[in-house]
Amino acid sequence: MADIFSRVGSHSSIHLPQVAIVGSQSSGKSSVLEALVGRDFLPRGNDICMRRPLVLQLVQIKPSQDDFGEFLHLPGRKFHDFSQICSEIQVHFEFQLNSNLIFLECITQVSLFYLCVCVFLSLS
Repeated sequence: MADIFSRVGSHSSIHLPQVAIVGSQSSGKSSVLEALVGRDFLPRGNDICMRRPLVLQLVQIKPSQDDFGEFLHLPGRKFHDFSQICSEIQVHFEFQLNSNLIFLECITQVSLFYLCVCVFLSLS
């Protein structure tokens, strides 16, 4: 919906749900995102893995469709294997680190098109 509103220039007062996950290094931010999605798709390791901001858009599809992901920096390319989504996130982060980009230009945006399931998290 956010994409549709931005394309038509609507300044509607509809408030779409948004979640910001913030925390210190190795505090489980990636695990929270993957729990929301219900799929493993983020880089893992002993070192810092998520070095840049990630904007994740979740798009519900019909049960007859296959899950896939798309990146803003690779328009039209669909990733059907979630391990390839993970690899592309790593490649894009490394590219950003090796480029002389300012921090605000270093945002990876990915849309995941999948059959959404209800997720209930208990944060205690």
